[in-house]
Amino acid sequence: MKLNRQHYGNLLPLVFTLVSVGIFIFYFSNRIHNYFGMVLIIIGLVIWWSGKITLGDAWAIRAQAKKLITNGIYSKIRNPIYLGLVLTIIGWAVYIPCLFWAIASLITIPILIVRARNESKVLSKKFGKKYKNYKKKTWF
Repeated sequence: MKLNRQHYGNLLPLVFTLVSVGIFIFYFSNRIHNYFGMVLIIIGLVIWWSGKITLGDAWAIRAQAKKLITNGIYSKIRNPIYLGLVLTIIGWAVYIPCLFWAIASLITIPILIVRARNESKVLSKKFGKKYKNYKKKTWF
């Protein structure tokens, strides 16, 4: 079986999902931060996977404007993949409170904000007013 771009796009959320399961198993200590972190992780993964599934073959590593996806989770959130990733990493930092995860969160968030802005510029250039109206109706 030949792997295409779509398959590679599913690897990262799959790896994060498997790592999250491992974290749940190996680091659970029945403390309130574990439960709060678990909720953030699960919400993040659900949002991330919803975004990936809805985006389908429009997914790309670099910002491209193949088509404007406005259905599914994209009808409410412009960047569900980034939001899901951020919630997942913050959830890990809460679940396992240590310097590594705190730094990972602090590094990841600005990178994803920059990526989201770059994508917004590309989509705005390609879809113009249609994208501007879409932005008004959605969050992040």
